[in-house]
Amino acid sequence: MAAADSYTHRALSTWDPEDVAILEAAVGHHPTWAVQIDISGRIDGTADVHRMIALLLEHGGVATDDYPPTPGL
Repeated sequence: MAAADSYTHRALSTWDPEDVAILEAAVGHHPTWAVQIDISGRIDGTADVHRMIALLLEHGGVATDDYPPTPGL
């Protein structure tokens, strides 16, 4: 496996395979890089996250959210 191939296969390697398949279908290929933003909840980072997501989307990126809403809470 070439070095570039090893990086391609490591991108999203911790994701559920079904979620990777959904992302691949949306963008038409397996992304070679990803940005993960972890929010602790101790501070309100909403504005910062919105700016980062806007930049990613503006430059052809996609965004997903793995924090599912819990109805009734």
